[in-house]
Formats: sequence, C-alpha cells, structure tokens
Amino acid sequence: MIGERPGPGDLHQHVAIGETPDLATRLQSAAGPGEVAIAASTRRLLGQLFDTRALPDIEVKGLPQPVSAWQVLGEAMGVSRFDARRADSLSVLVGRQEEIELLLRRWTQAKSGAGRVVLISGEPGIGKSRIVESLLASLEDEQHSRLRYYCSPHHTHSALYPFITQLERVANFEPGSSAGARIDRLEALLAPATTNLPRDVALIAELVGVLLDGRYPSLALSPQEKREKTLNALLNQLLAGTAQAPRLIVIEDAHWIDPTSLDLLDAIAARAANPPLLLLVTIRPEFQPSWIGHPHVTLLPLSRLGRSDSAGIIDDVAGDKPLPEAIVEQILSRTDGIPLFIEELTRTLLEQELLREASDSDGPEQSRPSLAIPATLQASLAARLDLLGAAKDVASIGAAIGREFSYELIAAISALPPADLDAALGRLSTSGLVSRRGSPPQANYTFKHALVQDAAYVTMLRSRRRQLHEDIGSRLIESFPALAESQPEIVAHHFTEAGRVREATDHWIKAGRLARARWANREAASFLERALRALETEPETRATLEQAIDLRIDLKNSLFPLGQFARIVGYLREAEALARNLDDPRRLCLTFVHMCQTLSLSGNPQDAVKFGRDAHLLAEKLGELSLRVSASLFLGLACFSTLHYGEAESHYLNVLELLEGELSLQQFSLAGFPAVTAHGFLTRIYADQGKFARGTAHGEEGIRLAEAVDHPYSLGIVSWCFADLLASRGELSRAVVVLERGLAVAREWNLPFLVAGNSGSLGHAYSLLGRTAEGLPLMEQALGVFEKMGHRFAQALFLSPLGEAYLLAGRQADALRSAGWALAMARENGQRSGEAAALRLLGDASSGDSSPDQAEGYYRTALLLADELALRPLAARCHHGLGKLYLHAGRPDQSRNELVTATTMFREMEMRFWLEQAEAELSGLPESLLLRE
Repeated sequence: MIGERPGPGDLHQHVAIGETPDLATRLQSAAGPGEVAIAASTRRLLGQLFDTRALPDIEVKGLPQPVSAWQVLGEAMGVSRFDARRADSLSVLVGRQEEIELLLRRWTQAKSGAGRVVLISGEPGIGKSRIVESLLASLEDEQHSRLRYYCSPHHTHSALYPFITQLERVANFEPGSSAGARIDRLEALLAPATTNLPRDVALIAELVGVLLDGRYPSLALSPQEKREKTLNALLNQLLAGTAQAPRLIVIEDAHWIDPTSLDLLDAIAARAANPPLLLLVTIRPEFQPSWIGHPHVTLLPLSRLGRSDSAGIIDDVAGDKPLPEAIVEQILSRTDGIPLFIEELTRTLLEQELLREASDSDGPEQSRPSLAIPATLQASLAARLDLLGAAKDVASIGAAIGREFSYELIAAISALPPADLDAALGRLSTSGLVSRRGSPPQANYTFKHALVQDAAYVTMLRSRRRQLHEDIGSRLIESFPALAESQPEIVAHHFTEAGRVREATDHWIKAGRLARARWANREAASFLERALRALETEPETRATLEQAIDLRIDLKNSLFPLGQFARIVGYLREAEALARNLDDPRRLCLTFVHMCQTLSLSGNPQDAVKFGRDAHLLAEKLGELSLRVSASLFLGLACFSTLHYGEAESHYLNVLELLEGELSLQQFSLAGFPAVTAHGFLTRIYADQGKFARGTAHGEEGIRLAEAVDHPYSLGIVSWCFADLLASRGELSRAVVVLERGLAVAREWNLPFLVAGNSGSLGHAYSLLGRTAEGLPLMEQALGVFEKMGHRFAQALFLSPLGEAYLLAGRQADALRSAGWALAMARENGQRSGEAAALRLLGDASSGDSSPDQAEGYYRTALLLADELALRPLAARCHHGLGKLYLHAGRPDQSRNELVTATTMFREMEMRFWLEQAEAELSGLPESLLLRE
C-alpha cells in the first residue's frame, strides 16, 4: 500500500486476507515511480478495516528504503460500510460548519457527563451520513468508544434487525465455526456488561441464531418476558463502559427502524441524559420520535446548500478538470442544493466524457454538442449505471436482493462466470456506487445510498424483476437455510414480488409467528396481515378458508397487547362469518372466546357477555378442556366487567373445578394460567362483597400458584387483586407491601398494564394513609396509561378511588369531576356496582356544599344499589358518609343512627381502619344520644 491513498475498492484489491506470500509483488505493482512513503492515514485505515500483525520490512526493487508490511489476519470487528470510506477518500464537506460545530459542542457536553441526543434530519441525499462521517473523523484521536447501527428499508418489520446485524459483526463469527466457538465469542462480548452472564448469553444466542451447546439451559420464559429481558440485555451492552470512556452511538436511517428496535431506541434516548454518551440518529423529516423536545435532545434539520457551497462540491468532484461555467450553471440549476445530486450529476457528466468535447471544440459555442444532462437524481444515477456495461446487470441483481447483498448470494443468482462477476463487482465498487466490506467469497456489498439501489431496480423490466425475486427466494431456501429460518420475512418478500402466492403466504405466516414468539407484536401483526392479503388472492377452498380464520385469530393475539381493539373486533367478526359458513363449531367457539375477552376490556361488556355465553355453550357441547376453561374464564371476566358478581363468581369457581390438583399449574395457550387468574378475580369479588376471609384465602392461594409456576404476569395480576382486598378492608400497610412487590415484578419484566395497575392501587393506598402528595401522581399516571391502551374497564375501576384521593388532598372540584366521569362511564357500560361507588363518591364530594340534600340523595341512591347487589363494604361506607353529613347539618339523631349502623357493619367485617373513624365521629355526639339503645 504505497503512494496514493487508496479508495475503498483499491484496499480490497491490493490487500487480500491472509495473502502474504505475494505481498511484495502487490506492493510493488501498486507503487508509482519514486513513491516511497506509506501514508500514516493508510496505515490507520488498514488498522480499522482489518486485524493485522506487523511483518519484517520488505525490500522492494527500485526503492531505496525497505517497506513496512503487515499480515492481514481477518476483517476487523464492527467496521461499517462507511468505515471503508473514511475522511481520506470522501469528498470535501462544504456548507456544514455550523452543524459540525453544534455536534462538537454536544460531544463536549456528553464527555462531561451530561449525555446528549442529536437527531440529524433531512431529505434523501442531503448529507446526513456525510456529516456523521465528518464528526467521526474529527474524533479519531480522542479516547472514546463507538457503536454504529444501520436500519434497512427491507427490514422495517424484522425485529431488532440493526442490533442483530451489529452483534453478528462485532462477535466476528468465523465461517464454519462451531456453536461452542460462537458461544465463547458471545461470552467475551457480553461479560463486561452483565450481572447474569448465563441468562444474557442464552438470550443473545437465540437472538442471533446460535444453538446453545449445553453450557447454558434454554430459558423457560414467556415470549413477553423473553423480549423484555433481551431488550434489557441489549440496553446494558449499549450503555456499558461509559464510566471508563465516553461513548458515541450512531443509529443510521432510523426512519426505517423496526418497531421493536424503536422501543429499544426509545429506552436508549431516555437513559442518554445521565451517562457520558452522545447518541446521533439520522432521520428523514417524516420520522418524529416521541422524545423530540426533551431537554437533552436536539433536532438538527439540514437545509439544502446555497449556490457557493454547491459550486464547491462541483469543484471538488471535478478535481483537476475544471468545468465550463455553462455546465456548472446547469448542474446548479438542476440539483437545487442537494449534495448527493450535485456529486452524482457531476460524476455522470465526467464519465460520459462529453465535457472534453464541449471544452476543446474549436467551433463557435453555438455549434458545440449539448450535453445530455439528467433532470433528476434518479435519472443521473441511471445514466451512471448505463455506463457500467455488464456491471449494470449485477447491480440490478443486487438491487433486487436489497440495500446490502453478499457475494455468496449474488454469485448463486448471477449467470456470469466467476471471473466476469468479480470484474463487474470490482467495477461497481470502483465507481463508488457500491461499497464493499470483506473479500470474496465472504464479501458484503452495500449501495452507497438507497436512491442508488432504487435507480438500479426501476430500470429493470417487470418480468426480469419477477424472475430475479423468484430465483432469490428459492436460492435462499436451498443454499441459506439458516437465514431463511431466522428471517422468513425476507423469503416472503421475494416470493411476493415474484407472484408465488402460496410460498409467500407460508413464509409471511412463519415470520409472523416467529415475531410473536419474540413478543414483537407490531412486527407480527404486519407479517400476518401480509399473509392474509396474499391468502385472499388464492382460490377459496375449505383449507384456505380455515387458514383465513386461523390467521385472523393469530392477528388478534398480536394486536391485543397493543390495545388495537377496533382492528381485532373487525378481524374476529370476519372470522365468525367464515366459521359459520364452514359450519366449523370449534373455530366458531374460539372466535367467540376471543371476542368475549376483547370486548370485555375495550368497554363493551354487554356484548362481551353475549359472546361469552355463546362460547360457553359451544365449549360445553364440544367437551374440550382448553375451550371449556377459556370460555368460563373469559365469560367470568365479562361478567366481572359488568360488575355482575354472581354469574362471574360461578364461572371462576367452575374454572377451579376443572383445574383441580396438578391442572391448577397448567398453562393454556388461550388463557395463560387460568387457575391463578380465577383466584385473583374471586379475591376482588369477595372483597366487594365483604367476604374478606374467603377472599384472602383465594388471594394467598393465587400468589402461591403464581410463584410456583414462576410467571411474572400472573403474579402481578393476583398481587394487584389481593392488595385491593387488603385496602378495602383497611389493612393499608399490608396492602402497600403486596403492591410494592407486584410493582417491582411488573417493572422488572416491563409489563405496562400491570405497572399501571399496581402503581395506581399503590397510589390509592398511600392517599388513604395521608400520603396524597405521593399517591395522586401514581394514580393519575395509571389512569393515563389505561386511557392510552384503551382499557375502559381499568379506567372505570380507578376513577372513583382517584376521586377519593382528590378529596383527601382537599381538591373538591377535581373529586367532583372524577366522580361524574366515573358515573357516566358506569352507566354507559351497565356497571351497576360501579354506579353505586360513583354515587357514594359524589355524596362525599358534595357534603361540603351548601346543598346537603343533594349529597343525601347521592348516598341514598348508592345505598339502595349496594344493598341490592350485596356490596356490604360500600353500604357501610354509605351509612358512614350519611352519619357525617347529618352531623355537620345539625341532625344528631339521624347522625347517630347512621354511625351506629356503620360501626356495626365495620366491626362485623373487621374493617378496622374505617371502624376507628366511625367510632371517633360517634363519640363526638352528645352523651344523651349515645345512651339510647
């Protein structure tokens, strides 16, 4: 590597991995006359691209001094497609000095411990990556660590694609290496940043498709648990080591990020404010992450370049071939300040070699041939591709594969002989339209820009595209089975474009179910919807119609955690119609079960009960245990959501009867661990009925079962239910302990619904203990989460307790507003016990007004409902409220009657917290009234 600084193609041409015997020959052939110095920048670049070791100096004929040499041992870890085009070979950056200065200021702030996030936003070709490159080059001599990730337009629904590819790159798995060797690499990579190496190795090994070699057992986790543990492990890796050196993380093209990676990026951005970390994210303007506007986040929009800066790019690209002013003017007018367009149009004109003819012509200017100047960036790129000859066809194959393609795959598709293919790929690399990392046959190629790939793709005839996609899909299955299994969505995409509907459908389904197994629900829903669309183009047979039903149920399972209830109901209604037409009672029953669950939580409890009863009848007729358990469980939920406790209790008890003994520990695909859920909801029912001993027994058994099956979601549910019983009874300190444990579990496993539920109930308990400053924010946040999720039933449960907390904080207007909202929602949903609770709260909130008659009316109506529904704790609190109202209104006789009734009921139910309050108010009455029987 002597003399002129090599371009990215030159490096790979002159340095072959392990090729030391003829290194001297290669060096000599690369040298120009009299060139004896090896550029330090070239040595540094080699060190970045490859793992090397020094060799003895080489005597080169014709050179006075020995030449330093190195053996290339292998490709360096973590080298990106841009690292092959460092500042040495990039064009001069013009017009971005202010932007670079801002980035350097943010880096200085990050190094001091005030972490920063910068979003570099701009349209395609505006120079987002070029600015990142310039910053990276300016930090070469500073001590820091850096990580770089690339999102892909072909992997927008491939869960964690940018992080998986970077892990594979950094782990540097050798071709053909054993699973054990790859596990060794993962151990070394993960060890510095984890407190649980076996767990994290098992998680990451599964993520990157490495089979565990027996050293680590597979983790018995639910898909959701596995997803959250994996995200936490990746987050720890990303943030590790910042105490030793500042870290720079670059996320390229985040507008193409997949949903699960976006969740991880959100977590990185949230944590970035604390460690010495600079997070750079390049985006197009349409991408607007939720954290824009946070104090540590800067949005850096890139505008188009002005005339002088644009001309500077033209001069740099043209080099020692200055362009005629007329040509420069036309380039400026066509490119409109977009740097990529300026560069490519200038190169197009140079490569056409028309500039010489225009410059050297002796004839008058009017007679000179006019240049064919493309009018658009895509036309300019297409013109450059046209000049590549056979390399253009290779570019087209690569474009059909994707933004990045491997030598192995393109060699398997192309009809060119190996030598011709190598020459074509070399010409592509030399042109700068494609960059290369590694050496054949392990080389990978990346189009310089997505627009280059688009230009190579759209120039093909439709028939050629279809054939290429069919060949690629088939070759992936035949020659790259591991890739086809781990990323079936890639195969599905190619078969879709090829019109191979059956194969496309099968692989979209595989992709959806694989994503679902990873709890990547948004990605799963997207893949399954693609499968459904493909399936609908197939002829209608019983098999395809059955599959159409199953797909809609699969979609429900993916959309449910996302709170997409309206979409779910639409799909399930379609599934119901198909099942009726097929006369398929089992699938019809499944549809009813799922509809019952969905409608229960989305605020349609009456319809939920109807579907639940139909499901229950069908399940009993079919006699299948899983269907019977699921139908009873969800019908119980529907009845509970209407707060019709009698029917709900019977169905939950039926679940426990069906799951006696060891079956109580069994997990069901539809219903999770139904025995735990049944115990939890029975705890809530008995709490509202004042049957505290019975409810406590169910709560404690539910917690025992949840711990036995080691299922965090079940433990979070039953803890929430049991703690609400304790709070209702007035055992507030014990309730706080249970809720704090449930909240810790929900947070550890990132279970948003249960985080909200446990924290909201914890806020209520705090408020009852007089800690409203702590309690109210927890309750308000929980209600906001339920609103965002669309869980109307959970909202209904929290509105009255929130109003009570407002009253305890002296915020009467807020209490009245919350009570009114609770009453409206309860009446809309037919929740009569919820209506009673809201009316009691309205009585409490109105007692301080000048119209005690209105408050009395609320209490009396609530009391009637509570007595009718056997809600004894609520009835006791209505009597207590009436006693306080009459006491303040100067009606001691009526106050005494109500307070005596309340204390009697509180004492019978052992509601000591409320009993002490009622007894205190009773003792304040005149002694003559207290002596009455």
